[in-house]
Amino acid sequence: MGSSDKDLHWLGFDLGGTKMQATVFNEKFKVVGAARIKTKDYKGAENGVRGMVETIEGALHEAGLDHKDLGGIGVGCPGVLDLDKGVIVQAPNLGWCDVALGKMLEKEFGCPAVLANDVDAGTFGEYRFGAGRGARCLLGVFPGTGIGGGCVYEGRLLRGRVSSCMEIGHIHMQPKGRLCGCGRRGCLETVASRLAISAEAAAAAFRGDAPHLLELARAPT
Repeated sequence: MGSSDKDLHWLGFDLGGTKMQATVFNEKFKVVGAARIKTKDYKGAENGVRGMVETIEGALHEAGLDHKDLGGIGVGCPGVLDLDKGVIVQAPNLGWCDVALGKMLEKEFGCPAVLANDVDAGTFGEYRFGAGRGARCLLGVFPGTGIGGGCVYEGRLLRGRVSSCMEIGHIHMQPKGRLCGCGRRGCLETVASRLAISAEAAAAAFRGDAPHLLELARAPT
């Protein structure tokens, strides 16, 4: 006999270019188990999905749970997604193309699995449990390797017909700016992402415009 709805648990998965992390929540959304691994140790889509399964198994083990205790899995993914079909169409930082991740996880764990853009998922998390709780409209901006955005309006994530619609990192800012990973020049990511800011900081230190920063960079760790 399966678990009742009250006994079911939920699993959130963060699929990133650096790490994979699985977190198990009870019916009150309290953390009861977690596990993480380095993504680079599982190169390629087939090995990557295997790493995801192992990480989920590790989180369930820590929580003292089994597959039958899961009510659903939500995965925050980078790249271009088909949200309706649960497919990673293309994730350049991972090197994955046309991966039917939703169906794979459903088959493995016997529960529904839903994919979302990672920044959309983070923004919705802030809406439900964090800084944007109770807001009518919430905009999230996440600067990192690139710059991602998400928007919740009256309780629902804004999205396109198939995929996310808040790729604000590719707003055109400079007509003749730096080349972006998307193939265009002058996107917001080329001037305001973590990598862009780090590059400007390094250049300023080299020119002598940031002596304190240069001193910190030379300091032994």
